[in-house]
Amino acid sequence: MKDLYRKVGKLRRKLLRDYDAEKLHKLRIALRRARGILRNRTEPEARLLRDELGLLADTTNAARDWDTLVLYAAQHLKSEHYRRIGPWLDEQCESADQRVVRTLRSEQWNSVMTHWKQYAQTLEYAGANGILAVEEDDVTQALARLAQSRDNVFARDEDAQWHKVRIAVKDLRYQLEVWEAAQPDVLRLCKRLQDSLGRWHDCVVHDQLLSGLVDEVDHARNPRASKALRKLRQRLEKDRIANLDKARETLSGKAMNALLKPAA
Repeated sequence: MKDLYRKVGKLRRKLLRDYDAEKLHKLRIALRRARGILRNRTEPEARLLRDELGLLADTTNAARDWDTLVLYAAQHLKSEHYRRIGPWLDEQCESADQRVVRTLRSEQWNSVMTHWKQYAQTLEYAGANGILAVEEDDVTQALARLAQSRDNVFARDEDAQWHKVRIAVKDLRYQLEVWEAAQPDVLRLCKRLQDSLGRWHDCVVHDQLLSGLVDEVDHARNPRASKALRKLRQRLEKDRIANLDKARETLSGKAMNALLKPAA
């Protein structure tokens, strides 16, 4: 926890000095890992800190979504198509990024970081050196949550259920990363599923963002922008289906069956 606290502080300073999407991505990962570790704690202070870190992470969601959409559009649209919608995407991205910067400079951020530092010091005084260990029972519970979410999505193949699988495998992976007995092949399996579901989720969110632009574009007056939007949404739909198929394959494969069978 103390190392993650220091990492988050370092990333905050880097973002304020020179903002970019990759630094924000690393900050979000560090916050999620801290929250994953805190999930195993039952004391009120840990639960409160986990909730506070979650609220901070939530303030970065829009920036992350717009950052990745701009990158996706630049990669998959021809330059003449990107020029038709690029300025609007950049405007939305800049607005979301500025909201993150305001959060990083806010009293809310400072208050949560103070609480985190105090909590890490409490652990250190207790002889834990600021580190929260992940035990076998914690991993077993995370496996059970993934097994349950898998059963649910196989019973009801809906976006809401896939989202729960995505959260469950993300939680399991972060638990395994700090568990001393974790096996590398299990980590790789979780990463493969998490990557597929992460890309699937990006496609879903990106299409939702673009739907707002569709309502603003007058096809009769700006047919080229309308065409660019249509092409981008078609590509997103294609990738959404492909990544969900990959996730289904991983989730129903022999390796995953062997991993989750004891937890079922």
